[in-house]
Amino acid sequence: MSVINKMLRDLDSRQNNDMHDAVYVPPARKPWLLWISLLLLLLVVVAWGLSQWMLSNSPEIPVKPLASAVEPVPQSNVTQVHSSEKTEPDAQVQQGVTAEKKQTDSTPENVVMPEEKATAAAPELLVEQQKKISQEQTHSSTQKLVEQIAHLQKILADDNKSVTHNTVEEPLADSDKSEVDKTSSFSVKPVTQSQSQQVEELQTRIQYALAESANKEAEKLLNQLLSIKPTHSKARQMLANLYNTNGKYAEAQQVLQQGLVLNRDDVDVRVMLARFFTQQNHADAALELLEAYLPDIHTHIPYFALKASIADALARFDVALKTYQSLVAIQPQNSKWWLGVAISADRQSQFELAKKAYQNVLRYGHQSDSVSAFATKRLSQLRGE
Repeated sequence: MSVINKMLRDLDSRQNNDMHDAVYVPPARKPWLLWISLLLLLLVVVAWGLSQWMLSNSPEIPVKPLASAVEPVPQSNVTQVHSSEKTEPDAQVQQGVTAEKKQTDSTPENVVMPEEKATAAAPELLVEQQKKISQEQTHSSTQKLVEQIAHLQKILADDNKSVTHNTVEEPLADSDKSEVDKTSSFSVKPVTQSQSQQVEELQTRIQYALAESANKEAEKLLNQLLSIKPTHSKARQMLANLYNTNGKYAEAQQVLQQGLVLNRDDVDVRVMLARFFTQQNHADAALELLEAYLPDIHTHIPYFALKASIADALARFDVALKTYQSLVAIQPQNSKWWLGVAISADRQSQFELAKKAYQNVLRYGHQSDSVSAFATKRLSQLRGE
């Protein structure tokens, strides 16, 4: 029994111990957990304040409107602007980014906790977004500037070329077509000179060529002038004279004959052609040419004097006498014409008329001593002295 009782007492004591152990004993509070929580909250507040300060102090890249970015470009600097237009805007953006980077690097470095990194990521994303927007706007402005300058340079290049009848148009973007139609409509119209302007310009060049003894160039310019104005008498005479000087007698004769075909009343061309015939020993052709047209003697005395001289050389004394008598009627005190009358009458045995004419030669004088001596001697012979 004692053994049983002992076992029961042991069992009872074990149960009491188990009940004693089952009683809840509240744990003692640990104050260091509260301090850790407060420290974490303080770090979060500091991180938020620091992020707000960085956002407010971050430099913003100024974005200029297109109207201020595109400045008027002088014509003389179009080529320089065109060559540097692609680099300058990018250089400005790069300078802005570099300046921002320097400012960012100059700020004091702070020890950022993991919680602070998560909070500071937001302002950095905003700054990066601002950079992208600024670069896109600057690139858009640069692209428009490049297109407008390229259009202007093409128009200026086409304007320096030879004159054309086509209108120069350069297609732009759809957004710029309306403005170009209003303000940048360029057209190249043909520049034509009047006939008088062309003649005046050629005359100046001809005078310069003759002054420089550039006969071939002068001949070329004179032919060009006659092709524009065939009735230009002075140019025709100058060209004929050049041909004659250079031994081109056939060309000289042809040029003058063409002038008479166009205008038979051109006395100067007719006289020049008659002189050419005389130089080539074709005095009969020269006299025929002068007899074919009789201008007003009062205004063309040299014409009739040449005719009388050629007739006298050809022994056509009837024609010579008639022509000299016409000249005497206009200039009765000209002893030269009286000498012509005297010789022509003397050759035709019209002695009375010849004596009167010799007397007028001596009367009006103005002749050389040899002519006066001849007139005196012949007059004495006719008088029978």
